[in-house]
Formats: sequence, structure tokens, C-alpha cells
Amino acid sequence: MKKDKPNILWITVDACRKDIFYNLPYIKKLMKKSIVFENAFANAPWTLPSVASMFTGLYPSQHGALNEKTKLKENVKTIAEILKEEDYNTIIITQNDGWITPYYGLTRGFERFYDIEKMIEEILKIKLPEDKRKRLLIRMFAKYLVGYDVLTKRMLKYLIKNVDEPWFIYVHLMDSHLPYEPKSFPLVSIIRYLVFYKDWKKKMQKTWIGEKSFTERELKMLRKYYIGALKNVGRQIIKIISLINNNDETILIITADHGENLGEYGLVGHQFSFHDTLLNVPLIIYAPQAGARRVNSLFETKDIFYLLQDIKRGGLKNFYRKDYV
Repeated sequence: MKKDKPNILWITVDACRKDIFYNLPYIKKLMKKSIVFENAFANAPWTLPSVASMFTGLYPSQHGALNEKTKLKENVKTIAEILKEEDYNTIIITQNDGWITPYYGLTRGFERFYDIEKMIEEILKIKLPEDKRKRLLIRMFAKYLVGYDVLTKRMLKYLIKNVDEPWFIYVHLMDSHLPYEPKSFPLVSIIRYLVFYKDWKKKMQKTWIGEKSFTERELKMLRKYYIGALKNVGRQIIKIISLINNNDETILIITADHGENLGEYGLVGHQFSFHDTLLNVPLIIYAPQAGARRVNSLFETKDIFYLLQDIKRGGLKNFYRKDYV
């Protein structure tokens, strides 16, 4: 590998609450040897515009991916396209088959595109139904039979071992997105949760317009499942890090596209809100030679685009001396 072109592994955790994520035992251990941002803010409270901003360095009003009927503008260049021009092998692995797709332009510049959910379907030879409740139940069984996390790790292990350096790999994890799927919970408990998810979701939508509110018991269950799902993510990330531990010139970036409301302000989910619970997201940068420190200054996640270009231009040395870290 060329010394001025470190490998880059970027993990985005969907719907990740910074306050909870930063307190997970696995993640706290990682933070002790990483650069940790306390005031990183997403540029949108949901996936499509937020990830598009991170990939382009632009605000949603500039890149054009604003809603389900709009896409990334054709004349907008992504970080994957830029790194590809610099001889990086560009790869994307996603568990989000709703927004991280070629249709919306978010896979532009990636030479290899792996949709974990589509791979699960292929392994099990099933076609997921349109009915959302049936889809959720099948996804849950598929997760237990095959394991999204296991498949993601094995895919990464193979790629890291076999793809020529330098490489840029983007991974999008979905455990902490509704419906929360804590793999460590008893299967019966999770099925019970999913069976009632449809009615619960209708109630959630009514809370957005003030017609309904959740009981404390319901919110307690919600938080329990969310934290359980986020713990899954923490374990996945530590396993992923074990794949690159012997490479002192691989940079790991962990962030989120947005957070999640868990009853705060009378809201659940990530709609109709611009509170810190949604926008103040985790951002951890781990590079063995960089050391550990806390960054308290404001940082917009769209600027990860520029941060990666600094790494590309000056290698690790340039990255270490930047004021924003």
C-alpha cells in the first residue's frame, strides 16, 4: 500500500443515539484510543438527505436528494467517485435497501455494491412480500437463520483480505432502526414485539399530530429493545475492528445518519423533529497512530467528505495535524 493512501473503513449506524452509543462498554473501550467528537451534527434527520450530504459535502438543498421522489443530482460528485479517481478500490456494503441504492445515486462511484438483505433473500431463495408485517417477521427469522451481522463480517473479512490496497469500504448497519431487532433477546420475545409492531406504529404516527401518546410502560419496552439493538451494533463494530487491528495505516470512521427519539418531546422515531436526539450524532475516528482525544468544537457530518479528501491528499500526517481533530 502507498503510504500516502491509507485504507479507509467508514461505518454508518442508522438511527444511532449518541448518548446511548457512547456509553456502550464495547464502544467506550474503543473511544479511549480514538478521536471522539462531542458536537457532530447530521445535516438532516433522516437517511437519504443525511447520507447524501456526507457523501458529497453539500447541504440537502444543494445535492437534491430531499425525499423519496428526488435523487442525487447528476452533476454532483461523491466521495467514492473522487477516491476511485485516486486509484482506491471502492466498495459499499449496506443493510439499508430502502435508501442506500443505485436509484437514489448513493452508490455512485462504488465499484462493488453489496446489498445484505438481497443476499439474504438469495441465500434463503425467498422473495420478501410487500406486506410490511409479514416482511418484518420473515426478516427476523432470516436474521436468526443466516445473520446479517455474520454475513456482513464475513463479506468484510473476504474483501479486506482479497481486494488490492488502497481501498475505501463503506458499511451501513441497520440494527438500531425501527423495528429494533436485538439479536440477544429471546426469539419469542422479539416475535411478540413484531406482531404488535403494526398497531404500535399506527399509534406512533398519531403521536406526531398530538392525537395519541405512549404510556411509560410502552416507552420502557421501546427503550429496552432499542438499547438491545444498539448493543448488537457495538458487538458488530468490535468484530469488524478485529479485522483491521494489524494494519496501522487503516483509518476507521464511525458515525450515524441521524439519531432517534425514544419518547423525548412526546416523539418516537425520527420524524418531524430537529432536536439534538436526532441531529447530535456520534463520530469516532480510530487510527492507531493518531492517539486519543475529545473534540468539542462543532462539526457537520457533511464535512466528513472534506476530511477524507484531506486524508487522500496528505495521508495520515496531514490528517493528524488538521485543526478540526
